[in-house]
Amino acid sequence: MDYNKPKNFLLLYALVCVIICVVAFAISRIWPPKPTSTPVPVPTATPLPPPIPGIIACTNFKYSDWSNCDAKGTQNRTIIKALPEGCTSGNPIQFQSCIHEPIPSGPTGEEIYQRMINQIKNAPEQTISTSYISGADAGNTTTLTWRVDDSGLSLHVRSEKDQSTMVLVDANFDSQPDYISDRGQPKVAISSSDQYYTEIIFSWATFTAYFASYLLK
Repeated sequence: MDYNKPKNFLLLYALVCVIICVVAFAISRIWPPKPTSTPVPVPTATPLPPPIPGIIACTNFKYSDWSNCDAKGTQNRTIIKALPEGCTSGNPIQFQSCIHEPIPSGPTGEEIYQRMINQIKNAPEQTISTSYISGADAGNTTTLTWRVDDSGLSLHVRSEKDQSTMVLVDANFDSQPDYISDRGQPKVAISSSDQYYTEIIFSWATFTAYFASYLLK
């Protein structure tokens, strides 16, 4: 009887178990198969459009003064110059909001002139006179006398220094002189073609403004 056979059988059985364990461990490392990951695409930046040849955007502007605030509460200004030279487009600021303050209305020139005539008519003998010193010379006194009669509104301007008198007459009360008499000469019609027409109109406007400023009540 061979007593070594059971030992051989046990060794063989142990060897088979080891082999089975090794194979099972190896299979467990590879099964089930692991899912493969899909690579995430990296977004690429959108390239800027190439610059248009010859087109330069304006970055600096020189403006006019702001306009008065209009009734809609807006004021504007114009572009005087844009930089750099030769540029186009850009973002200029030409409008802004504002608070509109209505300008108080006053009497018109015609209304003031009519009030002046009425005041002269209501004065004693329909005459108003005043004197003032013209220039730095105390002896150079000018006397202004306004009179209303059948010929219209007349203004007598007398210089005390040279004793000269000029008379301007508004025959139809339209705030414009129609006749002139200088230094006692007969009165003549005033024409825009006269050599001294501009000086005559300026003198009339100056003395009328003086009356409105200092004498009109």
